[in-house]
Order: sequence, then C-alpha cells, then structure tokens
Amino acid sequence: MGLFLVADQGTIFLDEIGELPLDMQVKLLRVLQERQITPLGGTKAIPIDVRVIAATNRDLQQMIQDKTFREDLFYRLNVVPITIPPLRERKNDIIPFINTFLNELNEKYGLKKEFTHGALQAMVEYDWPGNVRELRNVVERMVIMSQGDQIYPEDLPFRPCRMPAVFTPDLSAPIDLKALVEEFEYQYLSRAYESYGNVRSAAASLGMDPSTFVRKRKRYEGREKL
Repeated sequence: MGLFLVADQGTIFLDEIGELPLDMQVKLLRVLQERQITPLGGTKAIPIDVRVIAATNRDLQQMIQDKTFREDLFYRLNVVPITIPPLRERKNDIIPFINTFLNELNEKYGLKKEFTHGALQAMVEYDWPGNVRELRNVVERMVIMSQGDQIYPEDLPFRPCRMPAVFTPDLSAPIDLKALVEEFEYQYLSRAYESYGNVRSAAASLGMDPSTFVRKRKRYEGREKL
C-alpha cells in the first residue's frame, strides 16, 4: 500500500487485479473508500489523491459468483470499463508490437536481429493465447537464442497456423493418379514458397530438407514459376 503514497497526486496502475487475495482486497477497498492511508508502523492517516487504473484478464463477475472477488471492490473499480480485445482479434497490431519490441531488445543486447517475411507472417497467423506478454516473450527469446541476424519461421517456438490449401480434384472426370499427385505436390510447394518467400523457410514449414524442396521444384520447370 505504500505505493499509494508514492503515487499521490498521480496515477497508480494495478495489473492483474483478479489475482489479489481477499485480505488484500479488503485493504484496497478501504483505501479507495477513505482516500487515506496509514503507513506501516504509523498511527496517523495520510490523505491521498490517486487515480487508479486496474487491469485483469479474469472474469471478475464470475469470480464474484465464486466468492473469490469482492463485489463492492468490483463496483468501486468498474467506473469507466474499457475492454481490450485479445491480440488474435487485432492482427494489425502484431507487427507494430514486434517492431517496437525488436528495436528495444536489439538496443538492449547490442544486436541487429530481424524477422524474415515468413517469420512475421507466421507470427501474425498465430493465435497468441498469452496476448502481448506472450508476444514480447517470444520476440525476446528469438533475439537471444536465434543463430545469425535473420530469424526464420522454423526458429519460432510454435508451428505456423496456416498450411497451404489442399488441391481438390474433379472426381467427375477420369483420374490420372500420377498427374493428380504431381498437381497436388506442385500446389503444395508453390503455396509454401509464396507464403514464406524463400526456399529455406518454405522447406522447413513442410518438414522438408531445402535440397529436396529445390529438387522437387525442378520437376515443374514447364509450369508457372514458384
């Protein structure tokens, strides 16, 4: 509670308010109601004027039903509620976040790391259940642990969510099995290459050695260039 004294005439941010134990919720509620605080070991209450911003990813109303969060504290805090959608619903925010974190971490560690186009695309397509915290954690892990200055999709701690679309044959016509397999392989390799922009990343996304990927591509020299 001493932070309220430090924040007097300013703003205090209480992150993950839903994790606060019930006994601390009582103390916080008293401070918010009385707008004063008695320092530990002191006997005189000190008036405070603090703007409080609280955040949580928990369902506080459900916690009220479960008796793990005080209803009176909820209504004391929930004056101007702001709901921020999860990162998976704000795809346009992902790359700006990545760039911000990457610049900060490159400066912190004295490095010049950068994500390839394929890696960025994989990160945009990922669901990010841990939201911005998870995104920052992944960026920092890649900056520290990746080999070289380029960070590729296969360096990421998750598999890309989107796989190349599967070719659907016309089953009403006679089937040439060999041609069908070749057409499927052509589209599979082609879409992987278009998604990741280079042989190494495309091959890794398919679990294939780059030399094998290149060799298979050569089978289609008479077709549209990958």
